[in-house]
Amino acid sequence: MKRAAMPVMLGALLAFAPAAHAARAHGADAAAAPSPYRSIAIAEDQRRGSDGELRGFLNDDLAGVRARAALAVGRLQDSTSADALIGMLDDPSRDVRREGVFALGQLGRSEARPSLIAQLGDMDAEVVRLAIEALGKLGDPRATPAVAARLDGRSPRLRGEAAVALWRLADTSAAGALIADLSEPDAGVRWRIVYALEKLPLPARVVPAVAPLLADPEPLVRAHAARTLGRQKSRLATPALLGALKDADPAVLVNVLRALQQVADSSSGAGLPAFTTALGHADPQPPQHLRYPDGYVVVEGEDRGDVRVVSDQALDRAEGLPLVREREPASHRVVEVEVVFLDGFLEAEEPVDRQDGQIGP
Repeated sequence: MKRAAMPVMLGALLAFAPAAHAARAHGADAAAAPSPYRSIAIAEDQRRGSDGELRGFLNDDLAGVRARAALAVGRLQDSTSADALIGMLDDPSRDVRREGVFALGQLGRSEARPSLIAQLGDMDAEVVRLAIEALGKLGDPRATPAVAARLDGRSPRLRGEAAVALWRLADTSAAGALIADLSEPDAGVRWRIVYALEKLPLPARVVPAVAPLLADPEPLVRAHAARTLGRQKSRLATPALLGALKDADPAVLVNVLRALQQVADSSSGAGLPAFTTALGHADPQPPQHLRYPDGYVVVEGEDRGDVRVVSDQALDRAEGLPLVREREPASHRVVEVEVVFLDGFLEAEEPVDRQDGQIGP
């Protein structure tokens, strides 16, 4: 049986040989021709976005070539191809639609807004995510209602993307939708919603809504809550921030301290014991970032060594307030100084001499 089968197999191989030879010959001819992918890569590397070559590839017969060309146009931010990219959003290939949406976001052209909003109904979830991101990048407040509506979507990933897009849009008309969704069950979405609110200067609405999140079980949410309260720069946030000085998480504590600096409320001197405790924290981050809002002057440095420095002028102006007087090595470069005094004292930033180890007059 084995011997009888051998002539049949040999005949099949001989019959296959001409076809294989023809295929190799065709492959050799194709290899000799310029590859569109190679041409796109060269054009992108040479930053030739506006010479028309990439635009030509946007209409190629191969979906892979169209998608790769759209990606290159987006990376190069070639605004001359905006109309062609908008036309690609109806492409049957999801890869082409994805790259077309991404490219339009990179271009930031407001005329793409209606087409990008239409893509929020695409059947491909990644196209929808990229469309939300692109609408945020446009910075056009007319996109706010469409993006805010996505906060109530089924996908946590898309809800989080919508919150980040609203952060980019920084449109106060989104405040109601963001505040209403602070009870979001997904912590990854929740901190992004808090993050979006930091751009909206509405302390009367934002502070009462965000302050309870200083007790959130997720440290990242608490850290962003402190950050957002600080950026409101309102004394309404002082009591909640002082209470949060007891937070055991170093990253949260750092953001609470920074928020108190931004609020610059002289009444925060009531938290002196808590500040002192933070200065002696076992983790190096809180002492490194602490600059006392009640008259202490603390300087941030480049490493985690002793970063507490006080200028003689600040000592004179403080008129007896308790100040940290430890000097750091002369080689330590001063990065920043901030001075906020109690009632009756100047609330201002102390100028910095950028030379090593010195604070300017």
